[in-house]
Amino acid sequence: MVARLRLVALPLMLSAALGCSASSKAAPVTESTPTSDTWADGKHITSNLTIPFGSSVTVAPGAKVSFAPGITVTVQGTLKGGGRAAHAKLGGTPWGGIVVVTGGTLDLDGTDIATAETALMVQGGSASFQYGTIDASGPFQVDKPGTLTVAHATVKAPTKAAAVIGKLTATFLDYDAGIYEGIVAQDDGASVSIEDSKLHGTGNENNDLVAAKGAATVHVAYTDFNAAHCGFHFDAVTSFDIAHVSIHDGSFGFMLYGSSTANGARTITASNIFNNHQRGAEEETASTVNGLISISDGYWANNGSTLDDNLRQFSGQIRVTNMSTAAPVAGTGPRATVP
Repeated sequence: MVARLRLVALPLMLSAALGCSASSKAAPVTESTPTSDTWADGKHITSNLTIPFGSSVTVAPGAKVSFAPGITVTVQGTLKGGGRAAHAKLGGTPWGGIVVVTGGTLDLDGTDIATAETALMVQGGSASFQYGTIDASGPFQVDKPGTLTVAHATVKAPTKAAAVIGKLTATFLDYDAGIYEGIVAQDDGASVSIEDSKLHGTGNENNDLVAAKGAATVHVAYTDFNAAHCGFHFDAVTSFDIAHVSIHDGSFGFMLYGSSTANGARTITASNIFNNHQRGAEEETASTVNGLISISDGYWANNGSTLDDNLRQFSGQIRVTNMSTAAPVAGTGPRATVP
């Protein structure tokens, strides 16, 4: 394989002070909120803001809240709100984003986030983002011991990957990776779960939609992948279960370049892998190390130029059972409208 330039965002532990205010070259002062506060329409935040332990801020439905350049909101307490009928909007030109630290809680439901350097940085605590759109350079970053739940949400063409070191759970997610990497697990303890979602790119030769450079578990079900270099790129993962997915119209379905040889399930079942112009699945070289991997009860066809391009392996660890080249299996992809 020819080496490829890979566009991956490495995790960053961001400080509470990022960038400069619009009126000064010095770092803006960090302020704290009162015990409780509501962000109404037209609110403009010009200093880095901390929501302390025990304090709560509510974003009003339909509110448009703007931030001066580089401004970051750090959540030690609670940040919540938004509205499904009238979305709140958080934006700036460009601002830092929201940082959730240990003990903090983020619960945005019906909120759109735009023009942030990294929209959601979950360094600890728990964060939930539902029924909203992220249109930012970096959509999210989940560090240990943080957890992020994303549901019925859209990510629009970011310019860096969504890095996961902690735990990510996504359902009904429409993720447009554009020409960049998608969701990348980067730690041996990372956990990624994706269901009923769509992940897609623009057919670029440099991006993978779900990658594991280190992960404990990757679970993906009822999800559609298309128009990227590959759907899955695994360099280091302990266990994975992929089921009821469709992977098509890219270069590769699966790059199985490394997985644990310890006990653990590593399965690809009831999935359709087709119209990928190089291969359906492959190991990289004869030196690739994989634990036992099962591919079964699915369909692969029109990958590369011959039937042999459905799978290339060297290790002998990939076991194939009941894979049809004639008829796709039913019931793959999202079980309802995404997002």
